[in-house]
Amino acid sequence: MPDGRTFSAQLREDRWPQELELLLDGQPLPGSGTHPQERLKQAWYALLFLGILNIGMGLWTEFGQLTQLQQMGMGWGSVVEGALFVALGWLGYWRRSAVALACSLVLIILSGILLFAAVLMSNQAPSLGGIIMRAFICVVVFRAMKAARQLRAEESAAMME
Repeated sequence: MPDGRTFSAQLREDRWPQELELLLDGQPLPGSGTHPQERLKQAWYALLFLGILNIGMGLWTEFGQLTQLQQMGMGWGSVVEGALFVALGWLGYWRRSAVALACSLVLIILSGILLFAAVLMSNQAPSLGGIIMRAFICVVVFRAMKAARQLRAEESAAMME
């Protein structure tokens, strides 16, 4: 760059999903997808989406008396689970809590396993789209856990100076 700083853009194919890494002097460019703050925001949005989806499906199941979805385990438990996703996502983003993000990751995995088992027990085919969506959200949340730890470490180092 004219001011002597170094800018680089690279498609990182060694990660799943592939991502474009934008660096300025070897550090992620603020606002780019690989910047730690952006990763936290991505996880917050993903957990907010998952939470609202669970709350909506749970309420729809209960108030619509959808017995097939109730047999698969949806209902008031889905509403509580959705509220947990929203709360843990909020803590992860606003408080930079890697622990909250780790708890949400465990909850996503456990609820996915239970949902998969319930679907199989009801003699239905599992949704490939739902499995892929959960896998993608798990990747986003895992990356955000690393970002939260990095931002916390940077904040601690700045306070020490």
